[in-house]
Amino acid sequence: MVKGFDIGQDEIHVACRKATLADVVFLVDTSTNIGQENFHKVKNFLSILISSLDVGLDAIQVVLAQNSDETYQEFLLNRYLKSDVLEQIENLPYRSGEIYTGRTLDFVSMCFTETAGSRAKGYVPQVAILNTSRESSDEVELPARKLRNRGIACCVVGTDVQNTAELQQIASKPFGKYLYRAGHFDDLQDLSTRLLGNFCFAVESEIENKKLSLHLCHFSCS
Repeated sequence: MVKGFDIGQDEIHVACRKATLADVVFLVDTSTNIGQENFHKVKNFLSILISSLDVGLDAIQVVLAQNSDETYQEFLLNRYLKSDVLEQIENLPYRSGEIYTGRTLDFVSMCFTETAGSRAKGYVPQVAILNTSRESSDEVELPARKLRNRGIACCVVGTDVQNTAELQQIASKPFGKYLYRAGHFDDLQDLSTRLLGNFCFAVESEIENKKLSLHLCHFSCS
């Protein structure tokens, strides 16, 4: 069972054509709990999302990291085009181990800096998308709150997770837009459509709001 908003395919395509600027960090569960077969399904889920977005140096920039005993950084912002990102995902190794989401969220904080390629100073939306299949071995609430307080939207995809309290500690609000639950890894493909729709609508809306703010400032500040 997948929970989220129902959005029409045509509306999603229109929104994603307009959602042309964002810095996005994808955090992938690669713990022992997920297993090799399900890890392959998670990689397919990521590929579907990336393929639908306008990924590029002057468009949507992405970071990819794996969450396990350690946080494994695959690449930073402003490093790869879409074809390179998809190739990186295809070759992503399964690592196993425990899961330390709090530590990984601290890593996200370092990704959203100007040195690492973040365009936050240019009012580009900042988004973290976390995939997880179990509770973390460390504390997550404080690291997640720090991200949200910086204006970073935290989207959480929990697969086969029984305790949703931790997911709610991480996700931005409203949960209907930022918190997703899939009962099985086979549900991820359906969930990708819902998540993609909400992501693109949110980015499009923020871009338009920033344009309006800059337009108003041009007249009021001059």
